[in-house]
Parts: sequence; structure tokens; C-alpha cells
Amino acid sequence: FVLRPGHPVLGVARTMVEESLRMGVALIFIIAMLVLLPMLPLIFGSEDRVTYMVQRFLTYSNMIVAVLLGLMTVLLAARTVSLEIATRQIHMTLTKPLGRVQYLLGKWLGIVLLNAVLLIVAGIATYGFTMAIARNPALNDLDRYAVDREILTARLAQTPRPIDTSWERMYANVLKEKQLADPVRFGEVGSPFATLADDAMQEIIADTVSRFYTVKGGQSQDFVISGLGEASAAAERAAVQGRDLLVHEAGLTRDQAQDYVNAALGRPSDLTIETAEQVPADTRDQVMRIVQREVIQLSLTPAASPKPENLNTEVFLKIKGQPWPPPQAPNAPPPRTRLITETLNELPVPASLINQQGQMVITITVPDARQDGFEQQAVRFNYKDAVIEVFYRVGSFESNLAKALTIVWFKLAFLAMVGLMAGSLLSFPVAAMLALIVYVAAAASGVINESLDSYAGFARSDNTWQVITGTVSAFFSQLGNGDIYSALKLLLRLIGEAFMLLIPSFGEFNTHRPLSAGHVIDNRMVANAALKIGIIWTGVVAIIGLLLFNRKEIARVQV
Repeated sequence: FVLRPGHPVLGVARTMVEESLRMGVALIFIIAMLVLLPMLPLIFGSEDRVTYMVQRFLTYSNMIVAVLLGLMTVLLAARTVSLEIATRQIHMTLTKPLGRVQYLLGKWLGIVLLNAVLLIVAGIATYGFTMAIARNPALNDLDRYAVDREILTARLAQTPRPIDTSWERMYANVLKEKQLADPVRFGEVGSPFATLADDAMQEIIADTVSRFYTVKGGQSQDFVISGLGEASAAAERAAVQGRDLLVHEAGLTRDQAQDYVNAALGRPSDLTIETAEQVPADTRDQVMRIVQREVIQLSLTPAASPKPENLNTEVFLKIKGQPWPPPQAPNAPPPRTRLITETLNELPVPASLINQQGQMVITITVPDARQDGFEQQAVRFNYKDAVIEVFYRVGSFESNLAKALTIVWFKLAFLAMVGLMAGSLLSFPVAAMLALIVYVAAAASGVINESLDSYAGFARSDNTWQVITGTVSAFFSQLGNGDIYSALKLLLRLIGEAFMLLIPSFGEFNTHRPLSAGHVIDNRMVANAALKIGIIWTGVVAIIGLLLFNRKEIARVQV
């Protein structure tokens, strides 16, 4: 229906779709997807937590969809033009009032629309299987909570900022300390931060961040997380919705309903047993889903020194000046929170602990020793790439899945253009091989860049020109020193760097991890994918390919 108008480009696109349907490409993809996706839960086993099953399914199902559609797109795009040129069918097509630009644009549009339809089918299948897995019996309440509140949602993270200072001032303090200890490397006292070498700069930054996130035994540190006003407002709206539901469905007064909601959120409450028993089970479950939907999560990934054998560390938490979790009795000592070291720990925290400025003040105290007597010298909360984060809901799982598939669609649009341009200039086997190489290199761009860094031993810089000039300079230096093997490695790296400059980085737009972790896929990521992959890279390939295709002699007139 969309391609029904009589424009030449739409006519070519419609022919492209009909050709793919005759080949059974769409049917093969749907069958492969419907066979592979149901097998994933069987592979994971029913003894796993539902949390792990859902996360693994989301990760691998999206990878399967991307790989299947990527292969289909590459092979279909490379085949269609190269086959028409080889069979001379293109002669009949281009004798009509149809230019080469319109011809290739129509082919591309047909593949892009076909991918859009197949992605919708894949999204519906992925969503259906995900919901089916999520309904499996949970291992415990925490398992069910993690599935409903941490995975099947879209959460945004906020991180702490220094209090009463700035990162620049903290860098300066650490720099002064380093300059006193090692003036050769870090310069004399008073030398500006900007004059340091890159490795020295990175050491100053890493040391400063590590100190900020480290709490020594017997000491406390405050972390202020701002930008939580939206989370607080959403929680209040949910509380009002739950209160109104209790009034209309359970017949409670507004005061009784407010006490019930406060108790559900862990706030001080005068809820009585008699009032709680007036609420029917279905209404109670519905209210709990509403109010707990906006509960936020505090994410901590600690690393203890010395490293405990049982991987446990103990801390005292205060949020908004109140012990969290609250003591079980009024005069009871504040409870200790046990955290597993070098592992992500997510703790539910009510949004009522956000102050009027939209901030959450978290105080972490590390006792000198655990309750079993194990000494705790220090606990660092930025293990590897993790930091202290507060997650809160900003969207739905459905919207997150739609964004993930939209980004896949932009990647497939680029691959379709690569396949078409390769097929218009080369034979089908060569065109398919070239397009597959580009596909693999773009998908594995992050791993390839890391491998290039470690292979040649030359530090990567954000400035591409510095990488190239530094590599060339090091190549001639090692060649002059007679180290031919190291020089050859640098040469290979230079070739690899040059090749990767011609390939877009799909790793920059990896949606598997945030989707399976319930982290929101930002609209900016979708917009950047549309701009960089869907417009810039696809446009560059199209322009270069069309210039070469217009110069190609398709038919030769013989007299």
C-alpha cells in the first residue's frame, strides 16, 4: 500500500519487496527467529533465577535478530543488483525513464521497508517471549522485584558530585601532592594541569576519582546525587493514584488510604491491622504495583581492602540523615548493610528520601571491622567502570525495546547501502564478501580498536591525527633502531587504524546491555544513530557508490 503510487523510485522499491518475497527471504527469517527464540529459555534451564533468564533472553534474542537481519540484508542487497547486471535484466530497467540514482534509491528503499516490517515482527515475538519467561515462578521476592522493577522498565541513572568544591580543584590538590613527590614527571609545584603529558593527566584523574569514591575504615563520607526531582514527582503521583484507588475500590477514608500507602512505601504510618484487612487481595496487589513502580534503586559496586575471603563487606547507610534501612525498633542500633564486593548491589530506596531540591544525600560509614571481627581498612565504590548510581524509572520496557529495534534499523539501512553499492560494482561473491567484512568490522569495532591498541603498544588518543602521526614517527624510529618486528607491528596497526576510520562504530550504539539491565536507551542515542549511521555514513557510501556506478559501463554498443 505504501509503495502503490506510481513514482519510479517507489516502483523499483515495490519490485524489490516482491522479489524478496518470491525468494522467501522474509519467510526464512521469520521461521528462523520463531525456531531460535523459543530455544533460548530451554538452554538457560528452569533452575536459574527468573532475573537471569529474562536478562539472557533479552541479550541473546536481540543479538540473534540483529545477526539474522544483518546477514539477510547484506546478501539480499549484494545479490539483487549484481544478478541483474550479470543477467542483463538491468538493461531493460534502465531503458525506461529511470535514472541510475532512482534505480539504486528504489532498491535501498525496498530493503529498508522490508527490514522495518521484519523488525516489527521480531519486536512482537521478543516482547511476547519475554513476558512469558517473566511469568515463570520466581526464586524469591527479591527475584520477582528485580524482574518487575529493574529489568522490565527503563531507568535513568544519576551519579554523585563533589560537595562544596569542584573536580578541577580536587585535581589541583592531587596534582600538587604528586608534584611534591615526583617533580620530574608531574612538573614543579604550580605547573598547570594542562601542561602534563597524557599518561600523567590520566593518572591524576584516576587517582582523584578513586579517592572521591573511597571510604576508609572508621570514617564516613557524604555523596550528594542531584537531578532527582522527576523521580520524586513521579513517586508522589503514584502515591496519589494508589490512595485514590484504595478510596474507591476498598472504601477507605483518605486518611486511612494515605496511611496504607505510607506503609507500602516504608514511610512512617499509623496503619492498623483492621484497616489493612479491609483491602481486598486484588486491590492490594494493584496498589503495590502502582506505588512500588516508582521505587528507586541505589547501585553500589564496592571493592574492599583487604579483600575478604567470603567477598562480604559491611557498611552503615544513612539517606537524608536517616539510617537505611530503618531500625526494626525505635531504640535499636542502626543496621549494617552487607554488600558483596566486586559485584553490583542494588538496594530499593523510597523516593520520599529525596529532599525538596531534588537531591539525595547518602552517607556511607565503613566500620573498622565487620561483626565477625574481619578488619576493613577501606572500601572503594568505583570498582572497574562502576560508580555510585541512583536509578529511577523514566519510561517503559516497551518503549526501550522499540528504541533498541529502531537503532538496529538504522544499522541495517547502512548495510543495505553498502551491499547495493558493492553489488553494483562487483560480482555477487566479491560484493557479498566485502559487505560482510564491513558488517563484522562495524559490529566488532570496539574489540578491534582495543586489539589494535594492545597489539602495537601505542596509546590511543581522541585526536585521530595524533594517532596517525605518532604511529608513523614510532615506525621510523623503531626501523632506524633495527627493530623490524616492532616496526612491522606498527605498520599493521596503521593500516588497521586507516581501515577502521572508514567503518562506522556500531559498538557506540550497543543496545543489548541497557535493554537487558533495564537502563533507558536515551533519545539522544537514537538521534545520534539516525544522524551518524542513518544519514552521514549511509549518505557517504551512497554518494561514493553512485559516482562510481554512474561511470560504470553496463552495456557496450557493438556495430
